[in-house]
Amino acid sequence: MKYISICLIVFNLCFNQSLLDRLVVPIYLNSEFGYGYDDNYLKLSVPEQGSQLENRLGDSKQIDSKIIKTKFNILYMPYIFHNHDTKVNFSISSSKYLSSNLKSYNNYLVKISQHLAPYTWIKFGYSYTPSFYIKSYRQSDPHILFGIEDSYMPSMFASEKVSIELTAPIPFLHRTYFSSKYLFESQYFNPSFNEFDLEITSYYFKIRKRLLNKLSLSIAYMNSTADNISFMNSMLSTIDKDRSYIQNKLYMSFSIQKFYLLNRGISCGVYSSYEMREFSSSLVNDKLHFKREHSDLTINYWIKRHFNNNFDFKIKAVSRERVTLSPYYTEGTTVNNFKSFQKFEMWLSIILKMDINVY
Repeated sequence: MKYISICLIVFNLCFNQSLLDRLVVPIYLNSEFGYGYDDNYLKLSVPEQGSQLENRLGDSKQIDSKIIKTKFNILYMPYIFHNHDTKVNFSISSSKYLSSNLKSYNNYLVKISQHLAPYTWIKFGYSYTPSFYIKSYRQSDPHILFGIEDSYMPSMFASEKVSIELTAPIPFLHRTYFSSKYLFESQYFNPSFNEFDLEITSYYFKIRKRLLNKLSLSIAYMNSTADNISFMNSMLSTIDKDRSYIQNKLYMSFSIQKFYLLNRGISCGVYSSYEMREFSSSLVNDKLHFKREHSDLTINYWIKRHFNNNFDFKIKAVSRERVTLSPYYTEGTTVNNFKSFQKFEMWLSIILKMDINVY
């Protein structure tokens, strides 16, 4: 009898008309279609673009590529708590590299945001990338065991990210908001390169200031610790390489939202990040990682034209430069040169928005 009562209560909760009314709400769709160009999509250094280039390119014949990106986002806002919004985002994105099928990848994202108080939210996120190709590397175990010099194979990993974030206004500071996030990421490589497996724990802090009605400025900092979990796992390739690292990253962005120029709605902005990574390897024979560090600067410029509430057009340019410091040599050159690179991207995007009523 007790179990029947419990079942009736659950049934009543699930099919209560009031609850159904709060769950059956419009769904908002947002789709983005982008066409871009990357002049160094594998992030190859100058030495890598010379010696063994054909082996490093994998299934490609060139170091640059045109890219087609698509993204579909679904926003669902059930009315669960009185006076407190609930947002559920589902996102699927695809990047198709026309020069390389290996480099093409998909990403899946779920984010739940719950309103707690004025301008205060707690957010839970999960994202999954089944396969992300870096480039083709020399496979270490055949090289160590049999002296095979040209055993290059694709290096790729599956990535999972889980995060929890709190955003809130800063007391006594007008239009100023604070965000704090915990992020855990796993990067598990394909069997040929599982000596590179990483688990990364990050802490992220951000302050955003609204200036007037249209201007926004934000500054953020993230600290990450990566643990090379396959280090010393009995495979020969894990004995003398430790990819663990500590990373500090600074972010800054400035944007102007929807101002009018010649009767045209325009938004624009600049976003930059500066990364400082120091590898943790204590192995003197680990020439690629021992006493190695790098700085990585990315600058992103964008402008968006608003045609109406449902249609935007965006142009974006991205430059990136990594500078590596190391006292050692590898593959006939300094690690400095071998692990430094420059790249530039250009993007044109169309953004479409629509509502779907599920009543």
